[in-house]
Amino acid sequence: ARCLVGLAVVAGCGGGAPAPAEPAPPLPAPARELAVAEPAPPPRPRPPPSSPGQRPIILRSPLSLRDEVIVPVRGARAEPIAEARSDRWDPCVRDLLANLPRPQRDALGDALTLATTTCDRSAQRATFSPPQRRAYAASSHLGFAGEITPRSVRLELVIVRRGGPPPERITLLAGRTRWTSPKLDVTVEGDTATAALPYTRSVARALQAVLDAPDAIVRFESESGADDIVLADDIRADLRVFADL
Repeated sequence: ARCLVGLAVVAGCGGGAPAPAEPAPPLPAPARELAVAEPAPPPRPRPPPSSPGQRPIILRSPLSLRDEVIVPVRGARAEPIAEARSDRWDPCVRDLLANLPRPQRDALGDALTLATTTCDRSAQRATFSPPQRRAYAASSHLGFAGEITPRSVRLELVIVRRGGPPPERITLLAGRTRWTSPKLDVTVEGDTATAALPYTRSVARALQAVLDAPDAIVRFESESGADDIVLADDIRADLRVFADL
């Protein structure tokens, strides 16, 4: 028994330095599971909202959808303020027409800007006559005159003959339309004869035919004969504004 122990000790201690231990092999990398989705990239940060000063704020007037008031805010370039339709009218006329329905008010207010208009605020009455322009002053023509109050509108078709004998009647010729007026009550000043006819439905129909036909004729009839004229384009345009009322 002693020999065996001694041999075991000699075997464990003798024979020089022991051999170094081999390093442990590295652990294998975990297998990649292809079925597992990759994590999504982080969302890109949204750009900061633009400053409200970069664009103007547009407000619409409660009185009219046509009229826009553009209010500039800090940092925005100022924009022009839209002009209201009635800004071109005489203030007295604007007040006189304030209670009319809007389509009638707009059409009548625009028509009065073309005429020679006198407005009396205290009497609440406006009177108008054909405009004083060269086309009217230089030739015979038709035009509109009348009177407006808050409760009524009166229209007359004005007949002006420059040179020649005063007309007793006029005849409007347009296509198949042939309309002759009753005898006229004429006022003569120098070489100009003027008369007026109430703007009845029959007059309105005949005048509309004249405005729709480019070759329509206005015939001045007198004891000495007849004289035909063709209305100038700018006079026809003025007549149409009132006729469309």
